[in-house]
Amino acid sequence: MKINKLQVGDFLFFHTEPKNTFDRIIPFGIQELTNSLWNHVETIYEVQDNDVLSAGALSEGYKIRSIREAISKEDVRISVRRYHGDGVGGKELTDEDKFKIHHQINLIQNAPYGFSQIAFLAVLSQINNVTLPSYILRQAMEELQKMLDCGQTQMICSEAAYRVVARAGLPIRILNDDAVQDYYNATGSIMDLYRATKKEDQLNPLIENWITPKDLSLSPDLITMGDLEVGWR
Repeated sequence: MKINKLQVGDFLFFHTEPKNTFDRIIPFGIQELTNSLWNHVETIYEVQDNDVLSAGALSEGYKIRSIREAISKEDVRISVRRYHGDGVGGKELTDEDKFKIHHQINLIQNAPYGFSQIAFLAVLSQINNVTLPSYILRQAMEELQKMLDCGQTQMICSEAAYRVVARAGLPIRILNDDAVQDYYNATGSIMDLYRATKKEDQLNPLIENWITPKDLSLSPDLITMGDLEVGWR
């Protein structure tokens, strides 16, 4: 997919392979802990005549920057996903929706990165999103994180990407582990399978605090547009 085809609200999923061993710790750790290709997510903030701006959670905080700055040679694959309410053939973003996403991105600018959440992923990645023990554990870990972070609202990239769309009033369904397993074993209609999955399971009230790039990439409300073509690297 060409960069000039991007739209406000599009998600960019990054697969990064840094050459420096130290720089590999976070991206490789996220890939391994979540059993996924993806280690970083950005949201398209603005499409200009000569540039595209994206927003993402970085070590220095949640920032808006040129896509040329966001993408490096170490980002070996970038998948573009576009929001469609209710999945394939569903409602696309309106200009009003895009304005709301733009506003939500502005609200969380400079929010600090949730380094402690990366450590917690080691535990959460092994637990079903919707079981009672998982729900209780997420609550306990949320309180622990607040104490460790001294009450600051910290977030990782996928959590931020989820928040700006969900808080713009656009529901993004997140499949629980059982639904994901059913999806991969499905022999019938995928859409029927999605609709059969319990809605309250998909929209766990604490999910945004711990959502991973993998969780977001598997949402039935995000349609794969293809890999981004990057000509300047």
